Amino acid sequence: MAAEELIRKFRENEKNNAWVELFREVDRLSTKQEKELGLKTDVARAWVNVEKNRYRNVLTYDSSRVTLRKVRAGASNYINASPLKVAEASRKYIMTQGPLASTCNDFWQMVWEQKISLIVMLNKLFEKNSIKCHAYFPTEEKPEAEFDTFSVTLKTEEHFTHFVVRTLQVQQKEISESYESSSDRERNSSSSSESSESDESDESARTVFHFQYTSWPDFGVPACPHVFLEFLYRVRSTGLLRDSPPTLVHCSAGIGRSGAFVVIDSVISMVEHSVKSVDLVELILRLRRSRMGLIQTSQQLQFCWRSVATALLGGDKGNCSCDAQPSEWPKIVPQQLSPLGTGGAAESLSDLSDTTARKRSVGRADEGTEDVKRSKRLFFDIFFLFSF
Repeated sequence: MAAEELIRKFRENEKNNAWVELFREVDRLSTKQEKELGLKTDVARAWVNVEKNRYRNVLTYDSSRVTLRKVRAGASNYINASPLKVAEASRKYIMTQGPLASTCNDFWQMVWEQKISLIVMLNKLFEKNSIKCHAYFPTEEKPEAEFDTFSVTLKTEEHFTHFVVRTLQVQQKEISESYESSSDRERNSSSSSESSESDESDESARTVFHFQYTSWPDFGVPACPHVFLEFLYRVRSTGLLRDSPPTLVHCSAGIGRSGAFVVIDSVISMVEHSVKSVDLVELILRLRRSRMGLIQTSQQLQFCWRSVATALLGGDKGNCSCDAQPSEWPKIVPQQLSPLGTGGAAESLSDLSDTTARKRSVGRADEGTEDVKRSKRLFFDIFFLFSF
C-alpha cells in the first residue's frame, strides 16, 4: 500500500541517514536520463533569450517549455517556465522562476493565456540582502501594478503568521497591432501540446488567487514540516489545485522550493487517489524531464519525504516546538470527510487562530468534491498507520 510504504521508506532513510547518498543517486540518474532522452536547452541559450533567465544554469528544455502566444513583432516567445503533469494525482503545474523586471509582463501574459487562477509563491522578494524576485504583484502599500499589456489590482490581502493570501484582478489592456501570434515560430510539438490548450477569450478581467509563503529559508528547509503543511492545506482549501487550469508555482529559480511544493502535493494527492504504489524518487526523476534540477539539495529531498510522512500520520508534532497548530488542520482522517484541506476543521482561511487576517477569506472547496469521496474510501486503507 502506498501510504504504508512511503512511511516505511522514510523511516528507513532516517535510520540510515541515507539522504545525501539518495540525492546523489537522484542526480546521477537524472544526468543519465537527460543524455538518453537528448534533452536540449538551445532555445533558452539563444542570445535573444539568455537575458530572460534569472540564473544561467536554470534553463528550460526545448521539449517542455511554455511558449507565449502573442509577442511583439520580431520578439521571442520564450519564458523560463515549464509545464508539468502528474496524471495519477490529477495535477498540472507550471513551474517558473521569479520574474525579472524585464519579464513581468511576460509572466502576466502567461497567466492570462494559460487561464491560471492560482499562483503559489514560495519566496520573499528580498532574501539575504539580494533580490530574489521582482515585485510583479500589487500590495496594500501599492494596490495597483501596471505593465505593458496588463493591469493588476489588489482586491484583498490577508496576512497570516507564515504566509500572505491575496486576491488579484488581472486586466488585459488593448493589444496593439505590433503584437503577432507566435504559433508558427519556435514551437515544437511537445511544448505546444502543453501550452496551447487555452483559447482566446473576450474576458477583460479575471480573478487570480496569490498565495505567498514567507517562512522558507533560501538554500535551506523549514525546521519542521508543520508550518509548511499548514500553508499547503490553505492552498488546497481553495479547490483550485487540479489538472485544469494548471497551478503556477515559483520561487526564485523555480526548481528548489517550487519542486518541493509540487512533489509533496502530488504524492499526497496520489495517496488520496488510492494509487497502489508511489515512488517519490521516481516521481522526482519523471518531473526532472520537464524541469531541470527540480529539488536542489538532499535537505529538500528529506523535507519532501518528512512532510509526506507527517501528513499521512495525521500531523503529530512529536517534540516539534514550532507554532503551527496541527489540531486545527484538516488531516487524512476520513471520518472528518476533509483530508488535507477540503473543508474540515478550518472552514476558511480566517479560521486559523494565529492569523492577523484582514478582509474576506478565500472560499473553501465544496465538501462534495471527489477528494472528499476518496477520503471515505481511504480510511480503511490507512487507519492503522496512526498506531505506529
